[in-house]
Amino acid sequence: MADNGQRVALITGGTSGIGLAVANTFGARGLKMFICSRDQKAVEETVGKLRSNGYQADGVAADVRHREDVKHLVGA
Repeated sequence: MADNGQRVALITGGTSGIGLAVANTFGARGLKMFICSRDQKAVEETVGKLRSNGYQADGVAADVRHREDVKHLVGA
C-alpha cells in the first residue's frame, strides 16, 4: 500500500482464526488493513477474498518470531 498519510491496521496471523475475524471486522468498518502470515499463498488468497468483499487489504508473508521478517513486514 502506498504511503499517503492514512492509517492502516497491521494484522498478524490475518489468514485464519482471530486474525481473519479482525480483518473482516475492520474491513466491514471501512478500515484499510495489511495482513501477514507465515504462508505467502495463504496471504495472497486471503487478500483476494478480502478485496472481493470490497475491503482495502494487502499483505506479505512474515514470521513475526524472526527479526528480519518483521523488518520486511514493516517496510512493506
